[in-house]
Amino acid sequence: MRYNPSMTFIDPGIWSTLDTAYQNELSSDLDLEHIRLLTQTVASAPARRALLQALRLGDHKKALDLGSGFGPAVFELAAIGVPSIYGIDTDSAAIAVAQHVHSSLDGWIPPSCTLEFKEMNATALNFEDATFDLVTSFLLYQHVDDPYALTAEAWRVLERGGIFCAVEVDNGLSVIYPEPSEAVTRLEAAYDSMAHHKGGDRLIGRKLSTMMENQGFNIEAVLVLPNAAHGPSRPSDLGRQLDLERIMLAGDSIVEQGILTREEFDEYINIYAEEETSTRFRLETLIAAVGHKA
Repeated sequence: MRYNPSMTFIDPGIWSTLDTAYQNELSSDLDLEHIRLLTQTVASAPARRALLQALRLGDHKKALDLGSGFGPAVFELAAIGVPSIYGIDTDSAAIAVAQHVHSSLDGWIPPSCTLEFKEMNATALNFEDATFDLVTSFLLYQHVDDPYALTAEAWRVLERGGIFCAVEVDNGLSVIYPEPSEAVTRLEAAYDSMAHHKGGDRLIGRKLSTMMENQGFNIEAVLVLPNAAHGPSRPSDLGRQLDLERIMLAGDSIVEQGILTREEFDEYINIYAEEETSTRFRLETLIAAVGHKA
């Protein structure tokens, strides 16, 4: 089975109801970390939807989304025709949001489609072998301690002929121009180093296809999903505030691991928080790898 990406898409207007449901959740009683993650979920929607449709993933019958978070890929798979989808995650708050969004989408989800969200670890799935014909993973690998166990579980629960589609970041393929200040550069490097010490990997995108091939998958496609923008970064912008929150939440770990001293961390945070408005070109790149279980 060989995938040939197609540029035939469903009417973009179908997504407006889903987008509104998520916008409503942004105004709910979420902590800043979940607001940041939900904002990221909304921002990544166009690339994710284009990929799901271009790879014709709607042709599958029973799908599992690993690390489903707030559930966007589950709802999007339903919209493009998959009749049965499970979403699993270890974050109970994210699952609660997904279930609330589900309840608000009455009449939008096809009546023949069944959706279910479960709290479950993606490296130890509570599903029988060969349960699904499609497994997806969006931005999960970068967070797991054992990406090989994740790949092995995707293989185990897929039936023969099934497809595994994983999408991940690769910070090595990101570009910012003009380059940010030394304070921001050092904070981002410290954050990436902290994530690496905890088992995360911000360069995991380039490694997906090799891990999948080593597990036994036949690699059907490897795609680059770029997202470019040019615009200002202001001290009052929600984007900068959420970015600061992301780094500040990691502050204790960064200091405990000896990556930065507390004085250095606080100094760089203060500089970043107060930096004047600057306009930059930004390019962020995702890598999608599609494997076939022969």
